[in-house]
Amino acid sequence: MKIRAAFFVLMCAIPSLIWAYPGCTDPLANNYDPLATEDDGSCVFSPVNDLPCDALELVIGAGSAQFSICNTTPSGEPNFAANGETAFDAFFSFNSGEFDSHVFSVTNINGSEIGFIFYEGSCDALVDITGCLVSEVCSGDLDDFYTFEDNTTYYVAIFTTDPDNCGDFEISIEGGLLGCTDLNATNYDPNATVDDGSCRVVIIPNDLCVEAEWLTCGSSVTGINDHATLEGTPMGTDCDPNPNGGVWYAFEGGGELVNVSTCGSPIDTKLTVWQAPSCEGPFECVPDAYDPALYATNSDSFDGCGFFDQDDAFVSFNAEIGTTYLIYVSYEESDGNPDTEDWGLFDISVSCEIVNFGCTNTAAYNYDANANIDDGTCDYYSLSCETGEGTPLVINMYDAFGDGWNGATYEISTFDGTVAASGSLDSADYSEENNEFVGPDFGFDLFCLDDDCYMMTIGGGTFDGEIIWNIVDENGTEILSGGATPSDEPIVFSTGAGECIPGCTILSAYNYDPAAQVNDGSCIFGNPECAGDFNFHGVVGIGDLLIFLSDYGCTFQCAGDMDGNDTVTSADLLSALGMPCPE
Repeated sequence: MKIRAAFFVLMCAIPSLIWAYPGCTDPLANNYDPLATEDDGSCVFSPVNDLPCDALELVIGAGSAQFSICNTTPSGEPNFAANGETAFDAFFSFNSGEFDSHVFSVTNINGSEIGFIFYEGSCDALVDITGCLVSEVCSGDLDDFYTFEDNTTYYVAIFTTDPDNCGDFEISIEGGLLGCTDLNATNYDPNATVDDGSCRVVIIPNDLCVEAEWLTCGSSVTGINDHATLEGTPMGTDCDPNPNGGVWYAFEGGGELVNVSTCGSPIDTKLTVWQAPSCEGPFECVPDAYDPALYATNSDSFDGCGFFDQDDAFVSFNAEIGTTYLIYVSYEESDGNPDTEDWGLFDISVSCEIVNFGCTNTAAYNYDANANIDDGTCDYYSLSCETGEGTPLVINMYDAFGDGWNGATYEISTFDGTVAASGSLDSADYSEENNEFVGPDFGFDLFCLDDDCYMMTIGGGTFDGEIIWNIVDENGTEILSGGATPSDEPIVFSTGAGECIPGCTILSAYNYDPAAQVNDGSCIFGNPECAGDFNFHGVVGIGDLLIFLSDYGCTFQCAGDMDGNDTVTSADLLSALGMPCPE
């Protein structure tokens, strides 16, 4: 009996040894095992910020914090920085505040495969903006890639594409306020944390209008607009709505033509001339002496300064006797970044001439070599027609690229082959070259046409797509305009009392009129007594089919247009084949 009792006790102990199953018993764990009967401490949990809407908030300026990328799950959010691989993310949010810069720094502590990405939008609708892979440290100002809205929530994520090689990382964000941080500068900003290059460490005597330096005819001085301010500078004027910081000069008019130049200056200069009763304003933009429709404002001048100094400025204005003119010298942004130093030393000179009004265009019949201001009296028409009969015309020629017509020409001839006018932008009676490319970008020819019907062709160069032209009469009325023409499709027009004979001008038409000069749309194709007989042989055959096929797709005056809808299609072919010629 004792032996049996012992055996019974042993048998009762065996089930507990067989059915004990260790594992993770926590249902919230990533590796929860519903079969486990004994928790073995192996439970693995995702971080609390595994999903975008559970993002941990980062406080700008609070320093760095360490986190782990391990045990994250795929979020499914777009992530171009992961190169299309599955990404396992940990999410953070931050409020942009009212900072001018937002500098992020992410440090890879364990050398694992991690990356960084920045999002805008809401947690349930993220839009990726920029990102990077983090082999060691990835840091930079997000404002270089994105324009932040103040006091708005944004999101960032740290991701890995190799969850088995996960590790730890540090992340921080710092905000900055732009301004001058130099204690010795005259415009030091105690609130600024990031220097924006605006510090004024140079005292400029004529930085303010009330300190303007007076210039006279023949003046030539060296100035500086280093860190010049906008204090007292008029904003929103028609001639320069948004000026940069500059320095001031003053000039008293004596009835002369005044030329102001900064040509040859080391920096890219900009000139503006205002007229004002005082530095309090109002400021009135001064008209340009050579074109009253423009203003005496200039930031680059090919004509005034030449090819090598065309980034500098040259302006001219008529100075009325006893009137004070304010000359403002600023700089042109070279790279579009206001924080870079585009200011510096410049040279400014003033020259004066006696004003002589007259025609200054050398192609005009009344050109005045002594005139320095064009008075709008140039005559381009009165002597064009030597006999006094005919129509005087001007052809204005332009090149879209600005290097001439590259061999292209125009020709106007009568229908008997007599050339009435021909030429090219490259050999125009008058031309202008206003850019750095060799060749004129504008010019015109003068000519006279008798009353007649003419054909005109333009082209034959290497870049005919750049050609633009128009023809105007002495009243300024535009007669014709366009671009290059195919050599076999001349423009037909008439002048004066001349008339172009209308009719059918297509040789293959049934009613072709050799005397016609302008196609009036009256052409009839094919045999009127036999639809589909395009070669007039009295039968519809292979020859007619070949003619039809060569005309397939035509959309105007088409030989194969059997149904009269101005388009040749397969429907026309069926019509032609179904209508044999009568016996």
